[in-house]
Amino acid sequence: MKERLKYHFQLKKGWLNDPNGPIWFKGKYHLYFQYNPYWPEFKGVHWGHAVSDDLITWEEMTPALFPDMPYEDQGGCWSGSTLEYNGKLYAFYTGVSKQYGQAQCMAWSEDGITFQKYEGNPVVRVAPPEGCHEFRDPKVFQYGDKFCMLVASGRDKMARILKYDSTDLMNWEYKGVFFESDKYNSHGELPDFFGTIRHSHFECPDFFPFEGKYILTCSLIYAPTHSTLFIYGDFDGDKFTPISFHNPEIGPDLYATQTFAAPDGRRLAIGWLHHCWKTVTPGLPYAGAMSIPRELSFNKDGKLCMYPVREAQHLLTHCGDMAILRDTRTVEIFFGDGETSISTWLDE
Repeated sequence: MKERLKYHFQLKKGWLNDPNGPIWFKGKYHLYFQYNPYWPEFKGVHWGHAVSDDLITWEEMTPALFPDMPYEDQGGCWSGSTLEYNGKLYAFYTGVSKQYGQAQCMAWSEDGITFQKYEGNPVVRVAPPEGCHEFRDPKVFQYGDKFCMLVASGRDKMARILKYDSTDLMNWEYKGVFFESDKYNSHGELPDFFGTIRHSHFECPDFFPFEGKYILTCSLIYAPTHSTLFIYGDFDGDKFTPISFHNPEIGPDLYATQTFAAPDGRRLAIGWLHHCWKTVTPGLPYAGAMSIPRELSFNKDGKLCMYPVREAQHLLTHCGDMAILRDTRTVEIFFGDGETSISTWLDE
């Protein structure tokens, strides 16, 4: 049997994919993720859960969300985000059902372990005209005295992020298109990597304050490297104005990168080492893994960098200006300050 990874989070059994709402909560790092606890296949999706004190050693917990409601009877509890507010942890996710298709739902927890679903779910039941049936992965954050929800979608071969606002986390008002790929494709501002963007939709958005402004991230499953685009810009509570576009990860096997704040103020990122959806290995009861956590920064040239967190740097080997983190079946390579990285599995 193939050897397990030593330095990356893997399941004991089942399927793992997108990280969902990683967060520091009540003295621990909490990592939630797409999860099938029964077999290594993307089906009947739960929210899995793991906790850590050091970002390297993770303890697998009981699932945080189970697909046990009618609005989850078609596909389960898909990706989303978490938000700490008034001492509680709120989870926002996409429920997939026969009745609604993809709809946005909410649950909350006192301890980050046991969640209670909102009795008024789904909180957003249908996509607006600017969206489509691919309507998922809510990112919720607080801005001043209101809350904002970004939902990934697309329409007419344009990938879009749609925005909703709320004052109570339960009632949401549609505010329009937050970001649209076609506007930037036409000006040649998007990286060549996103050349196929016209034929798809965004997935797994994230949005967070960084270096005095904000960063929007989004992933595109049909892009050549399946990676994540980082868009740095201004945000006034309603409108997001991009300033620069960054794609630090160019490897084939990292997807759905999500970020979170460490208690010391660092902005950290973690993604799914997905192996092009081919992580299932005959004979193994588990599939998928998470990347090594990485810290975000801008280097002196204004490039966005992702470099292994200091808690993991003792695992690196160096060759010239290149740092390598080799595990039993994966390798992550970082050039310079992390302005370019390559993450890949080493075998089928």
